[in-house]
Amino acid sequence: MKLNTLIKWIAFIVIVALLIYAYKSKTTSPTGENVTNLKSLDVEFYVMSQCPFGLQVESGIKPILDKFGDTINFKLEFVGLEKDGEFQSLHGQTELDGNKVQLCAQEHESEKFLEMILCMNEEATKIPDNWEDCAKDLELNIEKITECYEGEEGNNLLKETFKKANEKKVQGSPTMYFNDELYTGDRDEDSFTRAVCRKLEHNLCEDVPVCAKDSDCPAKDSKIPLCENAGTAEAKCSEKEDVRVDAILLTSKQCPDCDISEALQQLKTIFLNLEGKQVDIDTEEGKQLAEKYGIEKLPIIFLSKSLKETFIWEKQGDQIKEAFVEKDDIFLIKPELTNAHFFVDADKRKEYYEKLGITFGDNKPQIDFFVMSYCPYGDIAEEAIAPVYDLLKGKAEFNPHYVIYSDYQGGGEQFCIDEEDKYCAMHGAQEMSQGLRELCVAKHLGMDAYFEYVIAMNEKSSYKNADEKWEEVAKEIGLDTAKIKKCFETEADEILAEELKLNKAFGAKGSPQVFIDGNAYSSGRDPESFKQALCNAFNDAPTECDTKLGTTQAAASGSCS
Repeated sequence: MKLNTLIKWIAFIVIVALLIYAYKSKTTSPTGENVTNLKSLDVEFYVMSQCPFGLQVESGIKPILDKFGDTINFKLEFVGLEKDGEFQSLHGQTELDGNKVQLCAQEHESEKFLEMILCMNEEATKIPDNWEDCAKDLELNIEKITECYEGEEGNNLLKETFKKANEKKVQGSPTMYFNDELYTGDRDEDSFTRAVCRKLEHNLCEDVPVCAKDSDCPAKDSKIPLCENAGTAEAKCSEKEDVRVDAILLTSKQCPDCDISEALQQLKTIFLNLEGKQVDIDTEEGKQLAEKYGIEKLPIIFLSKSLKETFIWEKQGDQIKEAFVEKDDIFLIKPELTNAHFFVDADKRKEYYEKLGITFGDNKPQIDFFVMSYCPYGDIAEEAIAPVYDLLKGKAEFNPHYVIYSDYQGGGEQFCIDEEDKYCAMHGAQEMSQGLRELCVAKHLGMDAYFEYVIAMNEKSSYKNADEKWEEVAKEIGLDTAKIKKCFETEADEILAEELKLNKAFGAKGSPQVFIDGNAYSSGRDPESFKQALCNAFNDAPTECDTKLGTTQAAASGSCS
């Protein structure tokens, strides 16, 4: 799934309602029609061991498995990345270990493995260290699970489950399948029961209604699904036409990453009867729209006022209205969600690029990459940019940056490294400290040292032991640790204040986010893709641009945000 920045934001803010009511035109609903009368049913849940939503569905499916017994073949799979024998997961090493020990329990204690997982979930922050106590209480074979968990078998299980998730293009936790049919309904016992009874021939299904709510019914031909006589023996699925919504995408041909025409297709999965067009700011219609609604930056999406009469707005208006700004006769999606960054006014545009330190016409393009020092997706981006740097250093400018969340989770020493809670990181204070140390290396020891150090730290440390490991790793590769310490102690506020300012100027909110000459980059995260984008920004590309680099595209759309 390769989505540009805009579509990711729309999906993040608005798709919640879509998933709750499950009426996407190309997704079959988990219940309601096409009963197959199977004697047994395969159910697969793709989760992450420390994802709270994954924990939720594990609890939700347990009573279903108890009720239907051997007629359900339940399999737990995990979402993550494997690269050259190294594993990565969104929540770091502890989640990887949690995934692995749960896979081992599933492999060797198939009757009770889910009970062990639910026991671990009761204190999820202690995963994976709490597995043995849970296994002991359930009288599981601890020796066998340990042998798997600590040996090659566990790694093989982890590799296979990540491979399976990637082949199915699973993007998040939880992703659920009932007999290979994607499940997008609610996550409670009754909803799961109806999903099972849609497929399974079982005496427990005799009195289960076809539907109990609209989300139980399938969407067809972009019609709104409805459940009539909900929850009764007379329940049935029907449909109706949604209210028409008109959309205008205001863009500029001068902006290389302002073409957001793909967004129309995404919006059509939310507002089922949507008609849209793209308008350029340099046309008469575009100028009138910008002037009438005071538009300063592009791209912008306008939606007609009929939005308030649509099915999704009526059902989930409170959940989605924060994504929109209401004007007198129109709605617009909030500019920050459409990555509106291209100034309509040419003078303001020039001033903006100067603020980012970008000089045009010097035949030296600039790549700014924002990461978190322990975000696995950020690590992939750093490691993919490194060979591009080796190829083009001196000819292009490479600027590493770190994502800062002020007052993250309410602030405090767990996440922040300053008393005012200005400088905080998603994966904890050690992640913020390590980001600062890596900036110090770039500033005082150069970009060669930066990439070598970052890649070494990615391999040999985590957000839990960075403060303990950083110096050892730096010495191993011959870096001047005294300079790093001095910078960390005396320049922290100056460096991080500048980083925070650049976070806001670029609009960086997640890891990784990459900008080339100030324009958001949204293509593949492999060396060749980064190289091509950077080479396209030269006025006169050097011969090095003819060199082919690697093209493996790992986790093209994943991020920490």
